[in-house]
Amino acid sequence: MAFNIPFTPTEITAFKDIALGISAIATGCAAVATATFAYRGLNKWQAETSFKAKFELAKEVVEVTYKISNTINRLRNTLYGLGGKTGIDSIRKTKLSDLINLHDHFQTLSVQVKALFNDQQFKLSNAVLMTSGSIISQVDDMLCYLEESYDLRKELCAREEDVANGHEVSKDLLDTLKADSNLCDEAFSDIFDKINITNHKIKFRGEEELTTLIETSIKEMVDSMDTYLKAK
Repeated sequence: MAFNIPFTPTEITAFKDIALGISAIATGCAAVATATFAYRGLNKWQAETSFKAKFELAKEVVEVTYKISNTINRLRNTLYGLGGKTGIDSIRKTKLSDLINLHDHFQTLSVQVKALFNDQQFKLSNAVLMTSGSIISQVDDMLCYLEESYDLRKELCAREEDVANGHEVSKDLLDTLKADSNLCDEAFSDIFDKINITNHKIKFRGEEELTTLIETSIKEMVDSMDTYLKAK
């Protein structure tokens, strides 16, 4: 018995074209779906990567900010009773050196803050740098004045001893040594009064302003990172 195909060759060709068209549409849809999922996945990955980078930076910024604050306060409190040149060298090699290193480290963080956060955070990071830089500069100046004062007083004592032993010493030299020594003492006292934390209820105006600067710059920097740390 002969088998007859129910469709003509023309109809078969048409069906084939339709099937190929459907296949192409299906392939196209699959490609669009794949591209859509890939795009969404890329966006999600970028968002997660950006969040992680900001979170890690915010955490380090807060940590270093508090370290700067603590080191500043330890340094200011240590400036009582320096104990001569040995005490000066000790402060330079320890607490002042620690603050300088933290200041330098925060400068590199500030560059990252500018790249990842907004201008407001960058301005706040500069305020912290200004605070720590100011303390570093003033403490260094104060130690230099004190060191010079020690040298002048030592020289003055030696010349006064010469006079006591009957040696001739120029009065102008003695007066100059006394005047220079007094100037160094006054310069040291001015900075000392400004940067030290005292236990007295009455604070010097300069010290009060500096304390406010430190507290404000630290608090504002830490508060600005709260959004990134708590994912608000």
